Amino acid sequence: MDKRQEKIEAAKLYLEEWKHRDKVYNRHTFTYFFAVLLISVFPYIKFTNIISDKLNQIIKPSVFHIIAILLSIIAMFVSISLGKRLTCVSKNIMKFLVI
Repeated sequence: MDKRQEKIEAAKLYLEEWKHRDKVYNRHTFTYFFAVLLISVFPYIKFTNIISDKLNQIIKPSVFHIIAILLSIIAMFVSISLGKRLTCVSKNIMKFLVI
């Protein structure tokens, strides 16, 4: 194999890595989004009057909002770190594409 062929193979490998990381990034983003949405809306869902009243007496709605905010902060850090990894892989792909 000549040097050009080696670079093409390495670029293919980086491209597969980028596709994998992109898939993981999207899965994490949507999972955190829907988890935060569900936790934020949960105290306002009316199951029955008896269950909702007891639930609101046991756990205040503000607790759900605090949990949602903390989960949002965690999601932000996870998304930033996954985005930085995608950027690094993209830069490496671009290095190999310049032949």
